[in-house]
Amino acid sequence: MGLIYKTMANHLPNNKPTKEWTSNEVIGFLESKINVYNFSQADIDKIWEKNINGRSLLRWSVEILTRIFGLEYESADSIMDLVEDQKLSDSLQSIHVSTPERKKIVPQGKELHELCKMGILRVGDELHFFKKYITYMGIVINHKFKVIEVNKNTWTPTIKENDQGTEIHTQVNSLEVLERKIMVQDLKQEIKNHLSRDRENFIKGLQEFNKKKDTGRYNSLNNALKTQGDLDAIFQVQQVDLHSERNFSIYINYTIPNTDRNIVIDIKISDYIDKYFISKKG
Repeated sequence: MGLIYKTMANHLPNNKPTKEWTSNEVIGFLESKINVYNFSQADIDKIWEKNINGRSLLRWSVEILTRIFGLEYESADSIMDLVEDQKLSDSLQSIHVSTPERKKIVPQGKELHELCKMGILRVGDELHFFKKYITYMGIVINHKFKVIEVNKNTWTPTIKENDQGTEIHTQVNSLEVLERKIMVQDLKQEIKNHLSRDRENFIKGLQEFNKKKDTGRYNSLNNALKTQGDLDAIFQVQQVDLHSERNFSIYINYTIPNTDRNIVIDIKISDYIDKYFISKKG
């Protein structure tokens, strides 16, 4: 009866950090993993007798489990595999901070500032940019930036990029400003390449698209090509609203301690904004 009472009295933690678990929640957690890891109810009973909470669990080692709790080495080693996995789970949850009771109103252009301030975008993380520019004949731009510093006073991130082998460090707060920089450097170059390879068919393709989708842009491009160079005319006329947050994602490559395994997280910034922010123009 005693064993049945202990099992029924314990319950699983309710999505809170391990360090906040009660003794009953620790035992409930261990009991839920018996069929996954190589330890037994008898091992859990020995731990239960010590009235261990979550903060203590995080300090366990194989030596503590064998010497203090009297577990066999095989059981202790298996429980430590579980503990390490739980530490990893806590680390990943800390990347995605809990949803505040009220969403924060954030002016457009300050999204990166707020993501850094909330601890979502951190030093060592990467910003990935991927976009297919439909109005430019489907040109695809794929770019990566690494966060190398975050100013703790302004929360402005400094990112690193490579431009033809040269490292460039840039402070940036606005995703739209960063995308426009990408467009000037990379998209313009791709347009130039297409014009060099087959100017006639490239412009023809643009105008077929414009005529089908936007008659106003069709006439604007015709007029611009008469008064400007091809590159500038196409770059200016074919632009549309950017919605940059849809094309940037935060990429995190997390190495599991004491293993050669990695966990990769790649989440669009628009998803973070939808969850945490109410954007307003300003």
